[in-house]
Amino acid sequence: MTERKNIVDGHEVENLRGNSGLIYTCNVGWIDLGHLNPENLRPEIGAANLWKNHLKEGGAVLKTECKKTLFKPEECEKYPEYRFPDGSTGFRLRYRQDHERWPFMPGREGVYIVKHGLSKHQKKRVALAIFKEVSYRFENFQQRFSLITDSGYSQRMTLSLI
Repeated sequence: MTERKNIVDGHEVENLRGNSGLIYTCNVGWIDLGHLNPENLRPEIGAANLWKNHLKEGGAVLKTECKKTLFKPEECEKYPEYRFPDGSTGFRLRYRQDHERWPFMPGREGVYIVKHGLSKHQKKRVALAIFKEVSYRFENFQQRFSLITDSGYSQRMTLSLI
């Protein structure tokens, strides 16, 4: 559980990233410094990597049936990739949050097929939705470890995680 001693003066913290504690801001309220780093060396972890992978737009996702022997092989030859109702293709986007320092790195992740060719505004909306969904699932997952951590989902934490 967070205690009063965890509250730090934001003016006294030189580099907010990598520190622990809570600061209060007039614009967004409480920010947990322990969650404030959006970057990670692992490509599926961190908001910065989620955005980078989203902008990169990987190759079209192929139908899994086409990799196997099919009862309609001619259909796979013509249309081997998944298509959205409007005919456009999509790419696979994976995002994960976990306890990197715990054994076996328990966590939650989502794998999504995102449409190719979205506008930058649409991409921001999709990335935020993915981020919020995985964050919600991860924070609720942490509640199972109530003897080890007092963490759990709180909507105000979303900003710290971004």
